[in-house]
Amino acid sequence: MFLLYFFNVMAAISILFFRKKQVGSTLAWLLVFAFVPWLGFLLYFFLGSTRKLQLFRRWFRPNPRLAEYGPSPGENARALLSGQFNLSSQGREGCRDLMLLNLQGAGAVYTQGNSARLLVDAEKKYESLFRDIEEAQETIHVLYFIFKTQDECGRKLLDLLVRKARQGVKVRVIYDTLGCLKTHRVDFDPLIQAGGMVYGYLPSPLRTVLQVNYRMHRKMVIIDGKVAYTGGINIGDDYLGKDKRITPWRDTSVRLTGPCVQQVQRQFIRDWVFLDSQAARPYVEKIDSSQSLEQCMKEENTGQVGVQIVSSGPDSLYPYTKESYLGMITRARRYLYIQTPYFIPDDTLLTALRCASRAGVDVRLMIPGVPDKAYAYHVTIWHAGELLRWGIPVYRYPGFLHAKTFVMDDMVASIGSTNLDIRSFDLDYELNALVYDRDFALECRKVFLQDQEKSRRLTREEYQSRPLPDKVKAGLLRLVAPLL
Repeated sequence: MFLLYFFNVMAAISILFFRKKQVGSTLAWLLVFAFVPWLGFLLYFFLGSTRKLQLFRRWFRPNPRLAEYGPSPGENARALLSGQFNLSSQGREGCRDLMLLNLQGAGAVYTQGNSARLLVDAEKKYESLFRDIEEAQETIHVLYFIFKTQDECGRKLLDLLVRKARQGVKVRVIYDTLGCLKTHRVDFDPLIQAGGMVYGYLPSPLRTVLQVNYRMHRKMVIIDGKVAYTGGINIGDDYLGKDKRITPWRDTSVRLTGPCVQQVQRQFIRDWVFLDSQAARPYVEKIDSSQSLEQCMKEENTGQVGVQIVSSGPDSLYPYTKESYLGMITRARRYLYIQTPYFIPDDTLLTALRCASRAGVDVRLMIPGVPDKAYAYHVTIWHAGELLRWGIPVYRYPGFLHAKTFVMDDMVASIGSTNLDIRSFDLDYELNALVYDRDFALECRKVFLQDQEKSRRLTREEYQSRPLPDKVKAGLLRLVAPLL
């Protein structure tokens, strides 16, 4: 009993003095310690603490040769500051400080010479993705939070990967084991038998029990080191609107080519090396061997678009995707349009949005009109009410909106996996693509306005007239939202 109280007190001290997360999360954990002192330490150690994961990542790092491919963050920063990049076209001239923010924080190297194509639904994304995979010659790297192998689109992708593996293409797949509980390791046996390599996150329950609350929420596919996909779309028939409970489904992804693909590939390699080190039976063939790196780390110019790939996770020193969002909010001068399925921000983000609106920026938020998680939706609506008080319009899309997009001032757009909630910032592995291009930003703005025409604006009267049980649920759930 003494030991339990001792560890409980030590955990509380570590939260108060060493935890670098936002205050709301800290206070929520202290409430846990107060009300369940017997379990507080254990719950925090397994579900809330990220310090242990930062140590694990330091122990398991890729081959140092990976750093030889592409510029280092230091070299990239010097190039940005010295004017080596042409930022005077395509709306990039006002984005240098945002680029430096992402570079010097997340190590997000800025590249030009890219092409970016917006994909605003799963049907378009799957059609393009399957066509690119069909043409793969050397490597296919796939990472999804949800990979529904029993769905029609999941079976189609798996069959395609099996066929490519039999043709000699190196196929590697990562999926989150809790992202879709109906997906099992045995579902990938045909791919493994064909020569493919598969890891579930997490690969070994015994070795990775300390990481049970951290989800691999990234979505990315890299083909031959030349084409990359990222965004909010996973693999499942519900993304095609076939789930009658949450339809229509609205989502966004982006197809990238050019030197930025090397940065997406770099993140996949890091994730694979980490899982390889955790596996009870790791693969003999190493993704970070000199031969493999030469095969998958390509670099070629395909256009004029500027791109940064911003990644963060529970192993990051700071929530870099959140900092990227904050950078866009504070630098917006004309407009900022946001789409997110969950709006559960901390005080920092709320303050930044309020200040931007008061400074004359046209801030708009779009959330789902049909939720997939009732508890998250109650808290989302509660926070949306804060925006309404400040005159910021909130729109509810007539279906489930799963896109995670920011677009700012016809200059830059962010498309990725990061929700506007505390879990995405603190506990999940995320990846966003920031695209610096006027034409691309204008297309994102056009899509937002088209969605807005279909949506219904949430009014103050509607918000205040919510049923009393909904208000009570929202009030209680927002207290524990930092823990969810």
